[in-house]
Amino acid sequence: MDKNNFIVTMGNGHQTYLMTEAQEKLPGLMKELKDKKRSLLHMERALGVDQMNTYQHLASSQENPAMRQVESLKIQMGLCRACSMAVRRQQYNERKIQGHTEDSVKCHEPSITKLAKEYNSLCEKMCVLIGRQSAPRNAVATEPIPLKELFVLDVDDAVWQDCEEELHWLQREHQSLFEWLEKEWTVLQRAIQEVMALAMQDMPEDMQLPKWAPPIEELDAMECDLGSEPIEEQDNDDELTSSKESDLDVLDPGLLERLDALEVADWAELELDGDVFF
Repeated sequence: MDKNNFIVTMGNGHQTYLMTEAQEKLPGLMKELKDKKRSLLHMERALGVDQMNTYQHLASSQENPAMRQVESLKIQMGLCRACSMAVRRQQYNERKIQGHTEDSVKCHEPSITKLAKEYNSLCEKMCVLIGRQSAPRNAVATEPIPLKELFVLDVDDAVWQDCEEELHWLQREHQSLFEWLEKEWTVLQRAIQEVMALAMQDMPEDMQLPKWAPPIEELDAMECDLGSEPIEEQDNDDELTSSKESDLDVLDPGLLERLDALEVADWAELELDGDVFF
């Protein structure tokens, strides 16, 4: 079978699994078919003249297709009967387990009711202690179990909050969901590859798509230009700073001291006048 003729059903995961399984079993079944044909040919060659005539007469007879149909119907009826018996047996086992569970619950119903009453009394005592402020700070009383709904509890009821068995079940469900999602993702990736191969099979192998990105040389030149601009600005700043420092070095030190004294005096006068606020 050509890979390009393999159709992947992306909408239904179950059909995808079946098709993948069939594709994996196909080489072995083809080999088995060749072996059966080869053995049939050897058996035909081993027949004598009279046996060969009888075989050809049976093969060309009009009654032979009807006989084959009868045999196939018998096989199908046997399979249906076996499936029906298996389903009935499973239903019988489920009803048996359900009845056994109901009998066990009825047998232990008094003790279960007694335990529920003790549990509710302890919940009431906890509420009383919390109301008297005799319990630890931030203590929360558990909710009592309604006795009328004792044997119809749901999985979301408050009595199962501290049940470790439910935590184990949730962990198993989490692992199962993780494995299922991983398989679905693998099938999806394979489907994408198959669809891409089907879409690209008519395109020549030596066909090159046009490049949409700028050339690498142009990108390198732009990067060099962007990297050199801050360096030039830094050089200009360094030149201005050095020129200012050189101008200050040329001035007379005595003149600089007088200028500083005049500036301090001006600031003092402004503070006294109240023109400067801090």
